[in-house]
Amino acid sequence: MSKGYILLEGGAEFGGGMAEPDLRAIGLAGGMDAPICIIPAAAAPDHNHQRAGQNGVRWFRSLGARQVTLLPLIDQASANQASIVSAIKEARLVYLLGGFPEYLGNTLAAA
Repeated sequence: MSKGYILLEGGAEFGGGMAEPDLRAIGLAGGMDAPICIIPAAAAPDHNHQRAGQNGVRWFRSLGARQVTLLPLIDQASANQASIVSAIKEARLVYLLGGFPEYLGNTLAAA
């Protein structure tokens, strides 16, 4: 398993103000070809995970990242799916969307 990074941001994270730290995170993860996974679990309680997750994919692609994947990790059941676990293990950067951080923590802790 390769070493990777976890990035948690919240509060209009895709509005343009986070470009510099996000570019730094991409660089630390290995550059524009590094596999990046977007986890939208924190946006699931208000049923915003799909839209927010797609915003994350578009954002990282707009910064030049080429391997950005939105993972359907939104609850405890999906957190334990083998395909999702495998994708996270292979990722060099895991981006946790903002929203409901307590829900996110509970979802990941139970996985």
